[in-house]
Amino acid sequence: MGKVITVTSLGTWRTSNQSIDLDWVADPKYTSVKIINSKPTYHVGDTLFLEVISRDGNKRRKVYGGDYLRAVLRDKDQKASTTGRVQDHGNGRYTVSFLLSFPGRVTPDVQLIHASEAVQLLRELREIPNKRRWSCVFEGKQGQDVTKTCTHLADQSLSLSSQCDFSVLNTSRTWFCEKPEVTACSKITKCRSARDIVDRLVTSDEERQLFDRHYANNRSNIQATFKFHTVPIQASAWWRFQNLSDAGVSTEIERMVGGANVVLVLSLCSHFTAEPKHVYSNRMYEVRSAIQELHKKYPETTVIVKTCNTRHHQHYRESIQMSDWLADQLNQEMRGILGDLNVAILDVWDMTVSQRYPPNIHPNVNVVDNELNILISYICSGMKTP
Repeated sequence: MGKVITVTSLGTWRTSNQSIDLDWVADPKYTSVKIINSKPTYHVGDTLFLEVISRDGNKRRKVYGGDYLRAVLRDKDQKASTTGRVQDHGNGRYTVSFLLSFPGRVTPDVQLIHASEAVQLLRELREIPNKRRWSCVFEGKQGQDVTKTCTHLADQSLSLSSQCDFSVLNTSRTWFCEKPEVTACSKITKCRSARDIVDRLVTSDEERQLFDRHYANNRSNIQATFKFHTVPIQASAWWRFQNLSDAGVSTEIERMVGGANVVLVLSLCSHFTAEPKHVYSNRMYEVRSAIQELHKKYPETTVIVKTCNTRHHQHYRESIQMSDWLADQLNQEMRGILGDLNVAILDVWDMTVSQRYPPNIHPNVNVVDNELNILISYICSGMKTP
């Protein structure tokens, strides 16, 4: 059993009075990791335990928890890996446990993704609405199109009368645009992502340092269709704006014809990480109701929900809006809202955490193939032969 331990850092700290003393933040140089139940040989089925003691830049042990740690056990020769479970004891001490599920010579890898202070900043910034902006085009007279700024929630800096409100009452499908002067709101045609406002939220270099970071083939007799969920959509390319009363995943579910050989796969994650938590929660409650109605009419319909996967973060702006901590929070929210329904959860989080490739929102094709293999294996095991 290898005992090579590595710890890397991706986070620093902002204090309550906006000043930053990095020496008080968890520092990987002084954070210790040791094997608790060390022995010459382990067997498949054993559990390996590590103890992590978080210390700051002055080598002082932190007396509170909240650091966001990630742990992976790797066998480089076999290209095998598995994730560990991290228990936060709330006092700067963490216990990491690995179930040894395959034989070989393995190396535990513990990474400090965000210090607890960075997690607190993410928690605060997550609830700020409209961190993202979109540009939407309105068809004007004589071909003179007008482009206006749009947001997922109402822009509090503008009066409601000066905004086009495309929202659907009593749903999470909301959309607001600056009202064009020379044409009607109904003339909206397309939208795309515009400049975000993260620079206004994270104003100091020290705050930005918090987040500095140096399809399968041969599917026979299967008809697959794909539809995108409605706003918010994060994309640099133009996408057609649709009437929100007629669009959206919950509406599509309510309209679909289910059955024993119909499979619905839902993936609602990455485009929601930048929004306040209630935006995602409300959308998932809509989805929950739609699934319940679907199962009342077609109880044999298979419904599968995919978790978020990890992604790269090359810039602090990406961490503020799309941190893996934010995505992991959505995973937990999704499980809490949909977990008691007759749905299967395709958990790819651990798979992308432990992959041997660099994290990417669109993982390496081998990772995608593995995800699809799990998906198809589950689907096919429950399919009825015509």
